[in-house]
Amino acid sequence: MKHLQQLLLTSIGNQVKKHGFKPRLKMQVFHRYYDWGRDSLHLCFINHVDDFDVTADIAIRFDRLEELINEENHLITKAEKKDTSTIGVELGNLAEGEQKRWTVRQESDVAGVAKEITDYFEKVGIPYLSKYGDMRETMEVLSGEERDSWMHSPLDDYRAKAAVGLAWLLNDQRRFNVLVESKREFLANVSNQNISVESFDKFVDSIRKQT
Repeated sequence: MKHLQQLLLTSIGNQVKKHGFKPRLKMQVFHRYYDWGRDSLHLCFINHVDDFDVTADIAIRFDRLEELINEENHLITKAEKKDTSTIGVELGNLAEGEQKRWTVRQESDVAGVAKEITDYFEKVGIPYLSKYGDMRETMEVLSGEERDSWMHSPLDDYRAKAAVGLAWLLNDQRRFNVLVESKREFLANVSNQNISVESFDKFVDSIRKQT
């Protein structure tokens, strides 16, 4: 199965390079770089006895924002901090509201599956990456607490910091102040012991000191 997975990755890599994506095959990901960060297409393999399924997800990373959020994060390594993403979604959930899988059983399946994934990525993923490569669009979608928001960023505490951080990076003081209040109130009312209002407050204070 490993051989077939490598063939699939190589085939998809050859097709998405026209969009500027470069492969990191060991990580099963293709990155496209900008001066502000990067976006990516990532494949996940679900192995079975006689075949494997493939899912595809996309993500966007704003470097400056991730540096702000990860500055005091001691739970991940320096290398891991460089690989965090700001926003992302599995393509099936984005387009159809449920996970989408492709199945590879033998080598003759690879070319067809690679084309199907690439076509789906071009139809669903490329427009998403284009839209949310805009900081303001990402800030707006992360500002809410409904499915349309957490589908792109499921961790409440991270989503709060990202929305506030983007407002600060956009020099939008009014939006920054509104988001600080609304996100803090939301976090304080979430019945989840893993959510830390204190951590959010420290993040906001660290931003304000840089203003």
